[in-house]
Amino acid sequence: MTQAADFEAVCIAPTLSIREALDCLDRGHKRILLILADDQRLLGVVTDSNFRRAMLTPVDQSLPVSTIMTTQPVVADAGMSADQMLSLMERTHCHELPVVGSDGRVLRLVLIEELLALRSRLHEKTAVVMAGGLGERLRPLTEETPKPMLAVGDRPILFTLLDQMLSADFTRIYLMLNYKADVIIDAVSKIPRYQGVVRFVRETERLGTAGALALLPERLDRPFIVANADLLTKVPFDDMLRFHAREDNEITVALKEVQFKLPYGIATLEGTRITALLEKPTLTHFINAGVYVMSPAALARIPPNIRFDATDLIAGAIADGERIGSFPVHEYWIDIGQPAQLQQANQDYHSVFGSREQDQ
Repeated sequence: MTQAADFEAVCIAPTLSIREALDCLDRGHKRILLILADDQRLLGVVTDSNFRRAMLTPVDQSLPVSTIMTTQPVVADAGMSADQMLSLMERTHCHELPVVGSDGRVLRLVLIEELLALRSRLHEKTAVVMAGGLGERLRPLTEETPKPMLAVGDRPILFTLLDQMLSADFTRIYLMLNYKADVIIDAVSKIPRYQGVVRFVRETERLGTAGALALLPERLDRPFIVANADLLTKVPFDDMLRFHAREDNEITVALKEVQFKLPYGIATLEGTRITALLEKPTLTHFINAGVYVMSPAALARIPPNIRFDATDLIAGAIADGERIGSFPVHEYWIDIGQPAQLQQANQDYHSVFGSREQDQ
């Protein structure tokens, strides 16, 4: 059960703005906030999913958080046993459960992780890391060192990603390799904590951003993470897997909201007539963040031994009427594809990821 300090951190007033509430969510390291009246009665909840949907709408983030809260959340009665609470969570796909008394006041917050700790360990979880890129935009740095092994924060980019996956209890991590595969295999094989978890798959020819998935040596029977090896991010893999299951997607794509300021004024035309002129506007778009959850059915769409990109995979699924979901990312994210991004990642690293002992 959550400690008193942690519980207080997730309780907020309905008048707090959406932006302030999101800050509370990030600071509280939970996936839910409880919206309480002055007398501690539960008015509603706002979850990580509520915020992500609000980002896509988009909703004015200065509005009160009560405008996006769920007003009839799943709750547990104070007299329910741990087994009853866990059964309720599994039936409703709910991973945070407020416990309320007969007067409607919140007594505590129960997390599914705490209840699962009373059971045997979770089923195996699989991740696939696409680590075969040439890193051409980072030459000459990548002439001898593959991009995933470039140092950020005094350690390879890849090691930070692998450690995040180990912390999330992934039991199988496949590294899909091509360019300078031996360098990566040698470095990873020297780290004891990766042994028995990280497995290597080599491309004999370049197969694109999704084609290598056809080389997986086993048939996966549950959704799995796919991530590019040149990312530094705090994307919560477990949350993304749960979101994928709850939305019943075939593929879920992590999206990052970015802004581009154009250096020119742009015109809106009707024929030859200008109807509007904007001076150096800032454009906002959601971009592919290079992290996916895929259901096993997606693998059947990938043809063997030919170049096949993630865009081809997603286009085919959409054409067949399958649901492709989006998972907006508000956490730290940077794609290390160019020298300026590599420099920025090194500047950010210790404030975002903290210090680590030397890899051994």
